[in-house]
Order: sequence, then structure tokens, then C-alpha cells
Amino acid sequence: MHRSIRQRNLSKITKHAGFTLLEVMMAMLVFVSVAMIQQEVTASTVSQYFNVRHKIVASWIAENKITELQLSKSLPAIKEYKEEIEFANQEWQVVSKVSKTANADINKLDVDVYLIDEQSGDKSKKLTLSSMLGRY
Repeated sequence: MHRSIRQRNLSKITKHAGFTLLEVMMAMLVFVSVAMIQQEVTASTVSQYFNVRHKIVASWIAENKITELQLSKSLPAIKEYKEEIEFANQEWQVVSKVSKTANADINKLDVDVYLIDEQSGDKSKKLTLSSMLGRY
């Protein structure tokens, strides 16, 4: 009699061992949800990194152009200058607009920096930096 009670208890244990299909499906649903959220956060972080990087590089390009024109011996002509450069392994377009001010010895300079997409050739404006250029 002692054996039959023990066998019944063992049979009850073995019937409930393991997970049901519903439990497995719920666990998979939770795992997939967490993985999707993590992927979205990672993609957003990478996108923000590239935006900040492009703005920093564009500011270097604009500051270099302003310094170059400030160090020139004469005031540049009042017009728009365009040039394409390669900087930080990427193609950029620099548009410098020189305009006159109320003072004949000072001109205003606006430098727009565009990133050129390698595949499509599309330009996206990354920065505008303004400065004043003096004759003396």
C-alpha cells in the first residue's frame, strides 16, 4: 500500500512538468516586445549620433571658411560663392553669401553648409553661420 501512494504522487508530478503552449507563447511575446523596444531605442540613438556629428563637422567647415575670408587681404566681392569639398570622408557644399551693410568698410558673411548624399546626390542643410568681414 505504501508503494501505490508513492506511485500516485509521482504520476501527479510528471503530469505538471514543463510549460504549456500558452505559457511559451506569452514568454515569446514578452521577449519580442522587449527586443523591438530595444531596437527602436538603439536606432534613435544612432540617428542622434549622426545628426550631432554632421552638425559638428559642418561647424568646423563654416568656421574654416569664415577664418579664411577674414584672413584674406581684401574684402571679397559682394556675391554668392559655392564650392564643394571633401571633409571627414564626406562630400559637402559650402555656400558663402557676402552682402553689404550700412558701413562701407564692413560686409556681412553668411556661410551655409550642406551635406551631399553619396548615393542620390541630394543636399541637406546642416548649418548656417554668420559673421562680419572688415576691410581693416
